[in-house]
Amino acid sequence: MLCNIHMVTRSALASLLLVGSTLVVWQVVRPQASSIVGSDFRNVFIIDTFISPSKPLVVATRKNVTDPQSIGILYPSVANYTDTSKWSDVVQITSGGLVQIAQDLLDGKYDSAIIYQDTALANSDVLQVDEELGSPDDAWLLLGRNRTYTNSVLAWPNAPVTWQWKKQWY
Repeated sequence: MLCNIHMVTRSALASLLLVGSTLVVWQVVRPQASSIVGSDFRNVFIIDTFISPSKPLVVATRKNVTDPQSIGILYPSVANYTDTSKWSDVVQITSGGLVQIAQDLLDGKYDSAIIYQDTALANSDVLQVDEELGSPDDAWLLLGRNRTYTNSVLAWPNAPVTWQWKKQWY
């Protein structure tokens, strides 16, 4: 059976509940992660997880702003990635994502924002990079309608972390 994998939205979650062959991939750092997982925990299950690097992030400011007062941040996901005390107005965006925040920055909704580095560079005529934040790790959940475990912890016995433990303890 072929599975359709969607980046999760409420409509993707609804599709998961209606169509048994659909899987949903959900990024854990999204503000809505806990409500998505808990919204129908009797019918939707975390069936797998994986870790990947994020695209590099930056703090970018519009070049036409000489004294930035506001910064847009995806909250709480990236709230601690930089010291926001230098801005008098920290705009906490709790839905959407970094692509929308970058567009809002370009549209002038705030002076600065934490966005993807490639977006800042692609718009270097109007944006300047103030700080390179690097690439945080992203954790992802794969959601499905059938549990993949029964009564015990489901873990990868040869996961890379076991090599670290063995090196530390043996």
